[in-house]
Amino acid sequence: MTASQKGRVIFTNVHFCGAAYLEEATSSRKYKTEMASAVLSPPRNVRLTSMNMNLVLRWDSPEGLTGDISYTTECNTSVRICHVGCVNISTLECDFSSLNTFLSVYGRYKARVRAQRGENHSSWVESKPITLESDTMIGSPNVSLISNGATIGISVKDPTFAISDLRSVYGTATYNITYWKDGQNEKAKHISSVLQNQIFLNDLDPGTKYCVQVQIIAESNTKPSNPSSTVCESTTNVSEHLPPPQKVDFITLNTNYTLKWEWNRATSKSQAVSFSVQYMSHFTEEGARVNRKSGKYKLESKKRYYWSNACDKTFSKSCDLTAHNLHYLGFYMLRVRTNDNSSHSEWVQKEFCPEKHAAIGPPSKVELAVAVNNIDVFISDPLTSSNRSMRQNLKKLHYYIVYWEHNVDKQVLQPQIIHTSAQMVTLPDLNYWTLYCVRVQSCSDHPDKRSKFNLPYCIQTDGHTPWWQTVMYFLGSLLMACTVVLLVLYILFRCYSIFKATFYPLIQLPSFFHKYPYDYFGSDIPCLLSMESEAELFCDRVTICEKAIDHSSKVPPMSSLGLEPASGSSGLYSHQDMRRNEDSGVYSTEGSECQHQKLNSSQSSLVACQGPDLDSVKMHDKRHQIQCGITVEDFVDGLS
Repeated sequence: MTASQKGRVIFTNVHFCGAAYLEEATSSRKYKTEMASAVLSPPRNVRLTSMNMNLVLRWDSPEGLTGDISYTTECNTSVRICHVGCVNISTLECDFSSLNTFLSVYGRYKARVRAQRGENHSSWVESKPITLESDTMIGSPNVSLISNGATIGISVKDPTFAISDLRSVYGTATYNITYWKDGQNEKAKHISSVLQNQIFLNDLDPGTKYCVQVQIIAESNTKPSNPSSTVCESTTNVSEHLPPPQKVDFITLNTNYTLKWEWNRATSKSQAVSFSVQYMSHFTEEGARVNRKSGKYKLESKKRYYWSNACDKTFSKSCDLTAHNLHYLGFYMLRVRTNDNSSHSEWVQKEFCPEKHAAIGPPSKVELAVAVNNIDVFISDPLTSSNRSMRQNLKKLHYYIVYWEHNVDKQVLQPQIIHTSAQMVTLPDLNYWTLYCVRVQSCSDHPDKRSKFNLPYCIQTDGHTPWWQTVMYFLGSLLMACTVVLLVLYILFRCYSIFKATFYPLIQLPSFFHKYPYDYFGSDIPCLLSMESEAELFCDRVTICEKAIDHSSKVPPMSSLGLEPASGSSGLYSHQDMRRNEDSGVYSTEGSECQHQKLNSSQSSLVACQGPDLDSVKMHDKRHQIQCGITVEDFVDGLS
């Protein structure tokens, strides 16, 4: 296999380049053979560079070669032998960070390149290995300035990395700040080892233009970053007529801190008045010295320390410092001033040590539980702004428990006090069936702090119940249960009776009414007369009496019965009608008196009530025959 053929195999079978490269890296003789058989000159000045965690291979063109030349690059790490980079490119550099995802901020890399023209190629030329963390070049930060009176705020933005970010790779990276008056570069001043990306240059000359330049320093990187571009900003004049804030003080509770002040707006002609609050969170050895015993600051130089911005141009007369996470055991200096358009007042400074000045709060929760004549008190520690126990800041946190018997007459009896550091305390040997009230106070000895008492919690103790009272409770409960059961049974019985009487009555209607539930026009089925029917008013009472049959007797004439035909032209009784009356044994007379009539009939004797005559009955019968379906004649014939 020739050298040109071997080059084609390596180029086309990129997946097997690792094994080929391993053989070439371990065998120097094979490298010499390949270089000897090469037709083209290799690239020159091959170097592997890194800027902001990228990985770029650069080289110069081969000496004495002109025309159409292409290049192929490869890269390897200590973990993976070969990574194919750029193939058949005409440029003199290859960016591996944009082609692959195998890069690591802590990896060690080296690369190689060769030239190609048609079927011929040069030998591989390797670069020196580099480690990204220590050899990469950190780019220039982006710097912006904001002027506020005689103070200039510096805001620094880190450069963008190809892999990860600056603070993840270099956790201890700091800034070196250089600033000077415009035109006085030789008198530049420096601030080193700054951790914050917001810095304030204070106590500058008013109405003066200052220029700033920032550089990043990382301990694990041998090269500092490129300095930022120079940025300039002018300060404003200080107003002598603008009064500063008055009565600056703190409102604290556990780890919640608020700076408050007073200011009379009548002292300013402008209505657009705001306030700025800054705090000193870090001191350099040259800038400030702290007396740990007294907690006092001694500022050695006004130009050596820097401030952090807490509240900038706020219209409120207070500033909440809780979100800035001031350390509980730290020492801080805070200051506030008044801003009025382009001018400002002097600063008013205030020292602050949370451990010394911050107040401690009462327990976050107090719970009581009764066990006969004992009361268990459960205490929850006061909480920080992040809902953690204050015991992590105050190691010797303890409590004072005050409890007393609550009198019905509201007389305050002599309270009793228990001192404890436990979170569960039992108040023993209390009176039975008595109301007790409890209050708890948080305390700390180092430093000496006492909270306010929480609101009182009251609870009544229990006692042993007498046997006769238990029996009475049992009997009363039993009586009540029996009463309820009987009442429920009675209600159920009444409901059952009503239901049965409604839907299943004892007296059933005859089958005739079930068969013919309704009457219709012209029906011959008799119907019941209603209470309002006129047919029921014809007779008050009809009584039929049985009598022994006498065959020898004859039918007496009408005159012997005391019945005479009616006078006049009405002719109410005809002979035929009378015969019907005789045959039926039914007689009717005027008036309301009842008379016993003796009939010759051998069937029965009839006692009839006085009422209207028979013709009247017939006339009424004609009016009702439509309703009842039966006439008086039919009724009389039926009696006969």
